[in-house]
This record gives sequence, C-alpha cells and structure tokens, in this order.
Amino acid sequence: MKISAKKYILPFLPGVVILIYLILRVFITPISDDEYLTWREHVHRDIPTILTNGNPDIFWAPNNHILNTLLVKLSLGIFGEHDWAFRLHILLAFVVCYYFLYKIISGFTASSWRTAAYLGIIFLNPYLLDFFSIARGYALSMAGWAAAMYFLSNYHREPSLRNLGYTMFCLFLAIWANFSAFYFLPLFGLIFLYLLYQNRPDKILKKHLALLAGSSLVIAVVVLPPMLTALKAGTLVWGTGSFFQDSLVASVDYYQHFNHHLFRFRSFNKTWSKTEAITVILLLLWIALQLIVLLLPKRRETRAIYNMALFQGVGIVMIVLPLHWFFDVAYPHHRTALLFTFPFLLCLVFAMETLTLRYRQVQVFTGLAISFCAWHCFISWNVENTMEWYQNGDAKRVFTYLEEDISNDRKKEIYTLGAEQWQYFTMGYYADTNYKDLIKLEFSNMDADNGYDYFYAPKNLKNKVWPAYQEVKEFKHGSLFKRIPTTATDNSSK
Repeated sequence: MKISAKKYILPFLPGVVILIYLILRVFITPISDDEYLTWREHVHRDIPTILTNGNPDIFWAPNNHILNTLLVKLSLGIFGEHDWAFRLHILLAFVVCYYFLYKIISGFTASSWRTAAYLGIIFLNPYLLDFFSIARGYALSMAGWAAAMYFLSNYHREPSLRNLGYTMFCLFLAIWANFSAFYFLPLFGLIFLYLLYQNRPDKILKKHLALLAGSSLVIAVVVLPPMLTALKAGTLVWGTGSFFQDSLVASVDYYQHFNHHLFRFRSFNKTWSKTEAITVILLLLWIALQLIVLLLPKRRETRAIYNMALFQGVGIVMIVLPLHWFFDVAYPHHRTALLFTFPFLLCLVFAMETLTLRYRQVQVFTGLAISFCAWHCFISWNVENTMEWYQNGDAKRVFTYLEEDISNDRKKEIYTLGAEQWQYFTMGYYADTNYKDLIKLEFSNMDADNGYDYFYAPKNLKNKVWPAYQEVKEFKHGSLFKRIPTTATDNSSK
C-alpha cells in the first residue's frame, strides 16, 4: 500500500468500525424513553409549534430538541414509522462530527497512526456513542460544534466572510439541536472579536462585524423563545449539587458503564469512591499537561487551534459557575456534559502530540491509551439499550412474542398490555405504531391490577405481580405475565 493511501485510510479505520457498530444499534436497539416522548409529544405537531416550543403541555418542552425533532419528522415522512428511520440522521451526525475532528486533528498531527489514535481516544467512549445512535439532539449539537470549530480555525488562516458565515451557521445548528450549546455563542463571539482586531485591515472590519453581530442576533431571536419555554417547564432537576460531582465525576462514572472489569461502584476509602479518586487524578493530569504545553514552543497555526480550544474549555467553566452561584442554573450533568467535552479532549490530544514531537517516547503512552479505549469499548458496547435507560431492551422481543401468542388463540380484537412505569415508554412507540391494531399499552405503577390481558415487569419487580397472572416468558431484562383465565375477575393485589 502506498504511503499516501495509508495517510488517509488509517485515520478513518476507527470511524468505520464505530459506524458499523452504530448502524447495528440504530436497527436493533429498541426506541428509548425520550425518543418515544419526542415522537408522542412533538414530532406530529405542525412546524410553527415545533419551532417555537408551543406545545400546550409545557412539561414536555425540554424534550423538544428542535433540529432533531424536525429531522425525525422528515425521515418518518419519507421512510414511514420505523424505529431505524427515526435515527438515520444521527448516523449522519456521527460522520460529520468524525470528519471535522479529523480535519482539525490532522492539521496539527502529521502522523496518520497518531491521528487515528487521537480520534479513537475521543470517540471510543461507550456513553458518548449511545447518543450517536438514538434520536436526540446531543449528537447533532456535537457535530455542529465540530464543524464550527473547523471553520473557526480556517477563519484564523483566512479571515473571509465565507469562513465567518460557515462558522456561525454551524454554531446555530449546534444550538438549535440542543439549547445547552448556547454557552458557546459568547465564547465564539469573543474569539472572533479578538481575531478581527488582530492586525485586520479596516476595509474588512465593518463587514465582518456586521455579519458577526447579525448572525448572533438571528441565533438569539430564533433560539431564545423556545429555550425560555423549556426552562419554564421546571423539569431540569439534575446538576444542582457541585460542579465536581455533577459535571466531572458524573462524566467519568458514565464513561465506565457496562464494563464490570472497572469495578465502577467500589470505594477508594471511607470518604472517596473509586470514581471520585480517578476523576481527581485525571483532572490533575489534564491540568499538568496544559501547563507543560503552555510553556513549550508551538507553531503559530497549531497554537491558534489549541488556544481556541483551551479558551472554550475554560470559558465554559467560567460561565456555568457564576450562573449556578447567582441564578441557581444547573451544572452540565450526564448527557449535557457530553456537549462540552470536545474542547477539553482537543486540548488533551494536542498536548499529547506536542510532547510526542519533543519526546518520541510519549508515543508509548499514546499506544497504551488507545489500547485501553479499544478494550473498554469492546467490553462495553451493546445493542440492547443505553446507560440512561439500562433496564430497557426487551420491547421488540415482547411484542414479537405477543403477536405470535395472540395469533394462536385470538378471542378479542384488542388486547391490553400493562407495563411497569419505567418500561412503559420504551414499549410505547411499538404499541402506537406497528401493533396499534392488536395491543393497547397501559401505564402501571403496580399499585393495582386493572385487569390487563398481559403484564410486563422488570426482573427486580416480578415478585410483585398479582396472583391473577402467571409468567409465560422470561426475557433478558424482565418477564411477561399472562392473566390466568380462571381468575380473570380477581383484581386483588399481592
């Protein structure tokens, strides 16, 4: 193989492997709770209602990630009510995100294998990839940020209106996909202002300032009304503890999910959990690497990319802390924190590359890091569910079994299926689409038997199912119960 071919093929190998895995998840993994709520509460509304978050039931307003909702609506309109069609645009988001981060990293890394390693370190995060395979706004937002960051770096090299416009458009898409990305708007604006006043001739200054101000105003006008509606819902309850716990420890904790070899729930001592101790070590290591990089000489172009990433990483912290202290705004937590990881990760891989160019032995640590990430993902990857809804996964199997069981002895037109409250939403999409003429799904908190024909309960609650039912099928995550004909009128609870 020619060296030039290796240069372009090797960096995309991790992306191809990840994409295959994501495609499998898109087609196999059942619809998640929040995906179903997006479908039920937002997708079928008219375009103006989606754009303005004009849902009469404001409680569900935060679930409307506008760009995601619009793309789901478009995809289902083209391909029909299929769960895989629900998520096709998220696969495109991964391709876009991976491509632009490749363009950024290859701009300061000459080695193709190190470019591949750095991309692997960033993307081989099982929790991150959860959101690149379900129809929510997070993946779209991260893809928008990656594209905006690439065009921002282009603007540094070529201060054209085109690069400025592309950057602001991609940033708009990132914010439209998830309102939390609004924090990036003032940071990008400050970077542009700095670049504009750094030896820029007056003849372009006014035009660029006008485009920057105009595009920022458009973003604010389009995004702020639905964003304020979402905030009024009062359903954002996470992220009210401490920045360390909610943003840092939570990110490390969820990174470890589904890998039992990492002993996620062990304690380091009586005061610190293992995850908290690891978080402190990783934070100190990241800070040490940044201090080293700041002291080492760097090329002008690569220094600009690093400075912009570092400014955004530190800037996000400087925004969220005062907002929480003075206005009680929640810290980025769990999936929201994912939106802000890329600036920190870019700083990390830039530091690794800077040290490698000076001390070649650092490549050994890069090899160890990518080996760990690959092993961790191999252990953690699954096509059953996501970390956010880890008890789910049986929805498709349950309905397939019900269809066969009912067809063998069908005595009524519609059968009722009761589902424990945490299982209801993942089953809702299939009950409302593929099986709407066969099964009526009913929500249950298991307080009382409401005469269901079938009942599904997770494994930890199966012993609470009423005596009027017998278990007919055990699945991976729960059991299906069928009402015993002779006790059909017995509604007593256990």
